[in-house]
Amino acid sequence: MSTACDSFAQNAGLMNPQATMIKSNGGAPVPIVSIGMPVYNGAKYIREALDSLLAQTFSDFELIISDNASKDDTAKICQAYAKKDSRIRFVSQSLNQGALANFQYVLDQSRGTFFMWAAADDKWDRHWVQSIYTHIKDKPGVAGFGRLIHVDAKSAALDHTANDAVLSFVGGRLVRSLAFYLAFEGRGKANLFYALYSRQMLRHANLRDRKFDYQILFGLVAYLSYAQVGDARLFKRLHGESDGVAAASIWRSPVVLAPWRLLRSDLTVASHYLQGARLGMRCLLTILMPLKVLVAIRCQVAQFLSHRLGRLRRA
Repeated sequence: MSTACDSFAQNAGLMNPQATMIKSNGGAPVPIVSIGMPVYNGAKYIREALDSLLAQTFSDFELIISDNASKDDTAKICQAYAKKDSRIRFVSQSLNQGALANFQYVLDQSRGTFFMWAAADDKWDRHWVQSIYTHIKDKPGVAGFGRLIHVDAKSAALDHTANDAVLSFVGGRLVRSLAFYLAFEGRGKANLFYALYSRQMLRHANLRDRKFDYQILFGLVAYLSYAQVGDARLFKRLHGESDGVAAASIWRSPVVLAPWRLLRSDLTVASHYLQGARLGMRCLLTILMPLKVLVAIRCQVAQFLSHRLGRLRRA
């Protein structure tokens, strides 16, 4: 999901009952927080991800890793970590069931009062869980997120317009929903998927009927607020396999075609929000669609100009 989970387009079936549980803490006390890490072919970065989670100052958590029949060394790496840390439950799926089912699987296996998904190529501040848990522990209708910092394949900081973006959606239900709808996707809002949630609130998460993370979040924002905790940082990795890297390719189109491809892309994204919305909300979103597209184009042009100017300064 490197626009967090941009492509939930795969099979939404149940996970394979033949999956192998490598490590289980079944008799252990129920943890406060459950962390779910679905992964497929994540060997290149998963060590860094696991190291940063296991080093959290908040230690009362379980980490559920579901390997979706990877073809690299993901399973071998995870098995080694599971043997060293009893908080890890590692599950090896014998068949790849698709990304969506894997995200659902780790949620279904969780036991904690709070839950967060974790990408196998990201990293977190040592106090990420502690800071956000402290902020939301008495607010079941609030999901907590920190600051977003983009890094490259070598963990070096990237100059990205979504860095330190305000990712907070509060207020009444309609206010939150419309604010989320109008917010430009390129400013990082899809990363709220990796917020810390009250696990009970995630019963409203419709993973099975949606293809994109922002669709799932749009459904959730009708039931909860997203609060930003300023002193916690998520290091979101952009690399050659990331969906976020591919998103910039539209600007490499011929000058005559780029604006039209941009408009088509923005209209397509806007239309995704209408899917599954109730009639009244669907009508309202349709009325606001020109404004949403205008906001998106304005942000994209600003990003493009900023990128070009940056290249000129470095030349």
